[in-house]
Amino acid sequence: MSPRLHLRAFRVALLAVGLGCCPLTYAAGPAPLSLTQLSRKAGFIFAGRVLRVERPAPQPDRVSVMRISLRVDQALRGVRRGQTFTLTQWAGAWDNGPQYRPGQRLLLFLYPRSRTGLTSVVGGRLGQFDLDASGNIVLRDDQQHILMNQQDHRRMRPRFPAKYRYRDFVGRIQRAGDE
Repeated sequence: MSPRLHLRAFRVALLAVGLGCCPLTYAAGPAPLSLTQLSRKAGFIFAGRVLRVERPAPQPDRVSVMRISLRVDQALRGVRRGQTFTLTQWAGAWDNGPQYRPGQRLLLFLYPRSRTGLTSVVGGRLGQFDLDASGNIVLRDDQQHILMNQQDHRRMRPRFPAKYRYRDFVGRIQRAGDE
């Protein structure tokens, strides 16, 4: 066997051993964020309605971005009620994460803006909560755990889709921020 093939076989063997010995939980990715973690990481928290979704023409020497304009209906952190908030995010985050459509009503946890003005949803899709026509928070199954502690999980069966009154959910956000 040539030295080059031998080295390649050695690298493949190391990779196979490395993949085989890592714990399953580690291989599955990081643990989901709690409501406290979502709140602490967020620079902006608000409920609003999507006004526009745009993909501006790429600029030379700049990353491709998406611009989502939202009207702030309920301000919790970093924004004012009635303002138009422009979420500018890397287009790759759009392609692989939460997407928006005009008219959609959401409660968002967004990271503070980077030096380049970009932001994104905290925890990926986990920090994007849908609102129904009455303004209730509608939790997807992947979001239910953030509102229930372990004792709640033992006592209650999750219901899908779970709905929470906006006021109750905001109370939980405020308590989570105090923890």
